[in-house]
Amino acid sequence: MGNGTFTKSDYHTMRGYFTDGYISSPDSVAYRLLLVPVKGFEGPFFYVRELGNGKYEVIGELYEYQKNWKESMQGCRDEIADTVENLRSKGRLGYFFLDKKGRITKKEWAEFHNDRIENEQHWFITDDDCFQCCRIIKPNNAYRPNDDKGPAFDGVYEFVQINRSGPIGTKYTEKHIVSHGIIDMNDYTEAQVVDYLRMFDYKDLLDFLSINNDFSCQLVAEMIFETDWHGFALSGTYANFANACVKVSKITGINANRILS
Repeated sequence: MGNGTFTKSDYHTMRGYFTDGYISSPDSVAYRLLLVPVKGFEGPFFYVRELGNGKYEVIGELYEYQKNWKESMQGCRDEIADTVENLRSKGRLGYFFLDKKGRITKKEWAEFHNDRIENEQHWFITDDDCFQCCRIIKPNNAYRPNDDKGPAFDGVYEFVQINRSGPIGTKYTEKHIVSHGIIDMNDYTEAQVVDYLRMFDYKDLLDFLSINNDFSCQLVAEMIFETDWHGFALSGTYANFANACVKVSKITGINANRILS
């Protein structure tokens, strides 16, 4: 173990760690490299240096494992499991940008949710049934259940989803409505958040934490948006789900065939 670097065309990681294929050393022994984030006070993070030409140097804790050494590869799997568990407990991964002198110039955070990293500024599907999509405008950095200063919420999330409106199974025709809006968690008190959680059968924050292992502001924001969708409804209705999917695709850029196929 020690500090190491990977050169990448994208410093973001969806899994929370980086691996390289097997490489051969001068003595012809094959190794596999694993780069995991540094365990910092604010949470796990990688250092990042911009190299130019679309390349980045990602710096973290480096592990080397021989290809055919069973115990060594188990060690690799153990390190990955520990990394994922650390991300679950903290709920986020940081990228700390360094200048040429090694000074931190910027801190960028991404949320860890559903065992994957949700990076900022791109849309992803959160619910296939209603084609709900989310874009993280600002990851949650503030909420810590054991913080002496008390809980705080500061994540900002953009959502879009399809809602069914009108009686079902009657002579009236069911309509589909698209809702699109932003949930700023800073606008909600702890009491308000608990009220929304109770609508989804959670007793309180402790109950939510015990089931989800950590506090995901994104998940709570989804609940708020799903509850208050009328306030975010766009004008116009759609005769069927497929037509409404086209509207969601125009907003997010996500191909509707991923839902309809």
